[in-house]
Amino acid sequence: MNPKSAREAARGSTSHGSITSTYHRGKNAIPGGSFVDTNIWVYAHLQAPEDPRHPRALELVYGLTDGVISAQVAAEYYNVMRRAGREDSWIQENLAAMLDYVRCQAMDSALIRRSWAIRNRFGLSHWDAEIVAAALAAGCDTLYTEDLQHGQHIAGLIIIDPFKPLPERTVSH
Repeated sequence: MNPKSAREAARGSTSHGSITSTYHRGKNAIPGGSFVDTNIWVYAHLQAPEDPRHPRALELVYGLTDGVISAQVAAEYYNVMRRAGREDSWIQENLAAMLDYVRCQAMDSALIRRSWAIRNRFGLSHWDAEIVAAALAAGCDTLYTEDLQHGQHIAGLIIIDPFKPLPERTVSH
């Protein structure tokens, strides 16, 4: 992706089975990657001057080198932006730039079933479990969201709320 496309996606428009098999990363997944939940994209694009989350969200999405979203994130983004009064053309332009900038994890029956197991094991909402399942299927090692427990680990995936300090890591000597 060229640098201009990366900036456009980050900023958006400025015009106003078994437990073991259930949690494995997708077999066609690219190792690593960062899954970015809907709320981060919304904070990056709404540009509310009084909201301190905007500059941090913008910095995060602009710095992505292997970002991932899912169809659920795209649908939620569309819905939130419509409720915020944005025009369809503005939303579609932003989503097109996002889809050119990040990978989009497909939703299939295996991912849905995996989300059920995650929901049952970790007590997440249906929607949050689908986000976690999509991140795992895509091979992500990080999920950026403010909707889940900061610092939690799920099958090798770390949940990071980018608006909180990073969890401390123990160092062995």
